[in-house]
This record gives sequence, C-alpha cells and structure tokens, in this order.
Amino acid sequence: MVDIPIALSSPTLAWSVTGEAATLSGAISTPQNVGLLVDGQAYLYAVQAADTLSSITASLAILVSAVQPASAAGPVITIPDSHSIRGRVGGVATTLREVGRERVTVQIVVWAPSDAARNAVGSALEPGLRSLRRLPLVDLSIAMIRFGQIADNDETAKSAVYRRTLALDVEYASTVASTAAEILSFGEAVTVVAGIGGAHGA
Repeated sequence: MVDIPIALSSPTLAWSVTGEAATLSGAISTPQNVGLLVDGQAYLYAVQAADTLSSITASLAILVSAVQPASAAGPVITIPDSHSIRGRVGGVATTLREVGRERVTVQIVVWAPSDAARNAVGSALEPGLRSLRRLPLVDLSIAMIRFGQIADNDETAKSAVYRRTLALDVEYASTVASTAAEILSFGEAVTVVAGIGGAHGA
C-alpha cells in the first residue's frame, strides 16, 4: 500500500536573496518548512506556531553557522563569503494509506400509512439511490456503492403501516492518515562516461 496525498498546505512565507543576505517575509502559519541552500548545503527548519520571522532566521543562522559564519538580524540572515544562497519554502501534505477494506449493507426503510404512499416515497428515492456510485467520506477517501434490493413488508398492513426496505451494498477503505513534507532540496550526481564527448581518432 502507498501513501496517497489528499491535501497540501500552501506556504505563506517567501525568501528574497540579495548577495550574501536572505530576507524572510510573509505570515506565520503551520505546517510549513523553510530552508536555505547555501553553497550546495541544505539547512531546513519546521515552522512552529509560536515562531516569528526573526526566530526562524535566528534558528537557521544557528544551523548554518555550524558549517560557515552566519548571523541573523530580524528577518534577515547574512552569510559572509557565501557563493550561492537559495531560499526554499514548502508545504506539508496530508496523506492516506489504505490498510484494509470493509463491506457493509446499508438499509433505507420507508414507513407509510398506505401502499400508495409507500410507492410514492419509494419511487422518489429509488432512482437517486440506483444512480449513486461513489460517496466521499470524512477522511476524504471514497466509498463504492451498489444498489442491492427492494423488499416490501405488508405484515403490519392491518395497523395501516406499510414498510419498504431499500438496501445498498457499500465498500470502503480503512485508512491511516499521516503527513509528508515537500522536498526542499536535492543533490545531483554526475557520472562521466568514458568515450562520450571525447575526441575521435582518425
């Protein structure tokens, strides 16, 4: 089973990079991640609800300074002698993993004072139920529905009660929700293959 993304939070922060300084702007919201790619090295931070722009840049400055000099003042982080700075922001997705499937029968019961009234209500309900195929659930998964059968019960007719049961067969997934962050950095490896792009002898 694989994790299926069903929702993704949009980042509300943004970076502006000028020379050796990166400025963070925007509104604080969670969940989201911010990061810097400095001279090919990634530094990532998960935004907390109590954060400010200044606290985020201060936290990133601490991470960067473990490798090379860096300092933060307000929303600006400065990295002297850096050759390349790239700002990154990313949201966090909610994912669902199916761990099992369930099958149940759902009954819709009509109680009416006469056979005519029962037929009137039943004929209004039946076309919609027969055309129902997919039903969104609270966890954002989909239940598959098949119309089952119709059963009339006239045993209580002497009491002026007429019953009709419409049955639906429903199949749905048992799921586990989790989260997954957007990838903010990646590495590239280049392999040189002998004979490609080289000089050719006569």
